[in-house]
Amino acid sequence: MNSTEPIPKKLDAAAAKSLDIKKISYVNDEPLFRFDFNEDPMAVEKLREGISKFAADAETLKSVLKEKIEKA
Repeated sequence: MNSTEPIPKKLDAAAAKSLDIKKISYVNDEPLFRFDFNEDPMAVEKLREGISKFAADAETLKSVLKEKIEKA
């Protein structure tokens, strides 16, 4: 697994700055944010996944705390 081969650079901040990418601000436009967010399937799925895992971790934490309190 140890390699001495050079790793090619794929991301470059200076090159990214030179790209003509339209900047979008959602600061005062929540409906536009919600629309754009819902148009991105990966964003929707990753948010759903994150919320689901957070909820599962909260239940695990609750169980651990309950067990510790009962033993005390």
